[in-house]
Amino acid sequence: MYIIVKLIKNDKGVEMPVVLIDTHSEVWEFDSEKEAEEIRTILEKNSDSGHKYIIKKVGFQK
Repeated sequence: MYIIVKLIKNDKGVEMPVVLIDTHSEVWEFDSEKEAEEIRTILEKNSDSGHKYIIKKVGFQK
C-alpha cells in the first residue's frame, strides 16, 4: 500500500509533511507504486505554489 505526502513550507521555511486524504476524510491509499506515482506527478505539475509530493510505502511486508 502506498500514500502520498504533500510537503508544505511553514512561515520559517521548514517543510511540514501532510498526508493526503480522500473525499471521505480517510488516508488516500494506492495499491501500487505506479498508481501513486501517476497521481503524484499530476499533483506536482498542477501545484501553483511549488509544493512537493512524495510517495511513502505503508503497511507490513509479507
